[in-house]
Amino acid sequence: MSSKSYADGIAFKDNSSTITGGHGFTGGSDRDDSVTPFTKGYFFAFFAFPGTIFNGTMDATAAKSYLLNSAVDFQPHADRQLQTIEDKSVGGATANFVVGQTTTQDFSLTFKEYASGAIVRVNSKWNAFIDPYLGGSTVADKMAPNEYKGALMIIQTKPIARVNKTDWKESDIIKVFLYEGVFPLNDPSSAFANGIESSERVQLSINYKFDGFPLNEMNPEVLAQALEVLQSYDIYGATHDMYAKLSTSTKIKTGL
Repeated sequence: MSSKSYADGIAFKDNSSTITGGHGFTGGSDRDDSVTPFTKGYFFAFFAFPGTIFNGTMDATAAKSYLLNSAVDFQPHADRQLQTIEDKSVGGATANFVVGQTTTQDFSLTFKEYASGAIVRVNSKWNAFIDPYLGGSTVADKMAPNEYKGALMIIQTKPIARVNKTDWKESDIIKVFLYEGVFPLNDPSSAFANGIESSERVQLSINYKFDGFPLNEMNPEVLAQALEVLQSYDIYGATHDMYAKLSTSTKIKTGL
C-alpha cells in the first residue's frame, strides 16, 4: 500500500537492536547504530542555481563547488509550530484546538572566503538579478521565479569519510533538508571591515529565503536522491590523493 499522506511516510528505520527498559543505557558491544546517540558529523551544501543568472559568465558547476567546499556553518529554518485556538468555558476552563501551523522560510549559511574572493562573487552574481545601481532587473525576461530562484540540498552525515564516492550508503546519512525556491537576501559588505591593528580571516554569513517547507530524509525518495548526490561528487577523493602524492613526492626528495 503506497503512502497517501505525510504521516504515512514517517516510520522507524529497520532496527536490529531495540531499546528496552527505562534506564536509557545504550552501551554494550552488541549494539548497532539504531540505538547509538545522535551525533552530528559533517554537512554538505549542494546548490542548484537559476540559469538566467548563471548563464555562462560564471560557471554554475564551479560556483557549486566553491560553496560546497567553503560552507562551515548551517543554521536551519525555525521549528515548525502547530497553530491553535483557545475556547474558554465556565470558570475559565480552557481547551485548545489545532487549526493550522506557523513556519518560517529562512535559513543561513556561513562560508569561509578565499583570497580570490570567490564566495562573495558567487553571492553578488546571484544578487545581481536586481541591478544595485538601477534598482530593477536588467537580466529578467518575465520577472518569473524560475529566473532567480534555485534549490539547495543540505546533507548531514555521520563522521564518516568515504574516499571512494560510490561507497556512500543511505545509513551514512542522518539528516537531509531539501529547500526549494531558494535565493539569497544579503549581498555582504560588513564582513570586509578592516583595521590596521588587526588581520583576520573573512567569513561570509548569507541569509536565504525559500518556499513552502523543506522535504527531508523521512521521505524515502528524498533519501535516495541525497545518496545519488553524495555518490555523484568526489568529496574526499582530492584530499586522499593529496596525501598519496605527498608521500612519494619528488619535492620532498629533492627539497624543491
